[in-house]
Amino acid sequence: SDEFGGKQKRTDREILAGIDSIDKLVRIDGYDLEKEIKPSLRWAVKDPFWSGNIRSLAPLRKKSKDGQSKFANMFDKFSANNGSASVEKTCGTCKKHCRPGTGPECNRNAKNEGCMNHDQL
Repeated sequence: SDEFGGKQKRTDREILAGIDSIDKLVRIDGYDLEKEIKPSLRWAVKDPFWSGNIRSLAPLRKKSKDGQSKFANMFDKFSANNGSASVEKTCGTCKKHCRPGTGPECNRNAKNEGCMNHDQL
């Protein structure tokens, strides 16, 4: 068993796909490996719901039915249950929450300069 609760052997292909997902969570989606990804995964493998839904790292960026990635949903639940610091910001005008750079559903620009609902680029 590893630090994230894995008990079965993974193929090289599965390992590389997982590495790719984690890389994209950091590089593209803007999550912090040490402050957000690792703590969320450690929590998820012990959570009654998420432990059954996290079998591989590869699908973490796939969109769920609600349009968010599997990791975003997991991170939201982790944050709500653990009061962890989030990089989520709140717009003072529209009061919407969003993570910078999370795609078209995000209301902030990539530089986190403000809500795109009110600040035209």
